[in-house]
Amino acid sequence: MRKRYRKNKTHDIRQGVTIAVLVLLVLWFSSLIWSLAGKAVVAWNVANETHGQANALGVRTKALEKRIYILSTQRGKEATIRTAFGVAREGEQVIVVMPTATHNSTEHSKPWWKKVLEYISL
Repeated sequence: MRKRYRKNKTHDIRQGVTIAVLVLLVLWFSSLIWSLAGKAVVAWNVANETHGQANALGVRTKALEKRIYILSTQRGKEATIRTAFGVAREGEQVIVVMPTATHNSTEHSKPWWKKVLEYISL
């Protein structure tokens, strides 16, 4: 009877060690899967950001192609030179439009103490 009890005890120890090893393996695999999931999320976010940048570059490319087309014409070159350097053709004149000045300077020309006296009606 003693031998039988010993076999059961050895069997129980082996079974406990096996369960512990299996639990550790499950935890290890779970941590690996969690790490991969985090990396997948980061990769997805980077891919979306890169896609947005590619769209922005496509829009910029179209704008630059339009600008190149405009600069390929004589009229476009002339307009660009006029804008960039502020030049005019021979015989042309430049008109500068100035805003009209308002003449409400009487309010600002009074000293502060006269404004106070007017306010209290003295």
